[in-house]
Amino acid sequence: MPESALSWWDLVNKVGSKIPLTAEKVHEATGIVLSAEDSITWTSGPSKLADDVNIIRGELRIGSDGWSKYSYYAIDLGGRCISLDEVKTHFPDVDVTAGPTGHSRDEKTIYTSVQSWGITHLGFREKNPNCMTDITIRSEPIR
Repeated sequence: MPESALSWWDLVNKVGSKIPLTAEKVHEATGIVLSAEDSITWTSGPSKLADDVNIIRGELRIGSDGWSKYSYYAIDLGGRCISLDEVKTHFPDVDVTAGPTGHSRDEKTIYTSVQSWGITHLGFREKNPNCMTDITIRSEPIR
């Protein structure tokens, strides 16, 4: 599993600063190699971040016309628990923007932080509500 000295919050800021995103820009920011799945999707396998945080899987998507203005990079996390309190030390402006409906323990509460370059969604699954499970870095909000 490839290793990176980046913390999870450094990854968010470095990738966000590269918007509009491409696979090359994500690699440049993180050292993570992404493989093309099709003309709009790139994925990566497991890699390690600092502080015992792991990326289980990463996915980059860009606009269907190949134009990367509307892009996102999503990562599923593993390793140590990242609490909401820890999230708030790095992103104090987070607000709840979506919550579970009660249909599945896989549903998430989504916290959102608005940055100068776009937005970050931070997910906490219902079955483990005290630990962040995924991060999505978006160039534009979902409309």
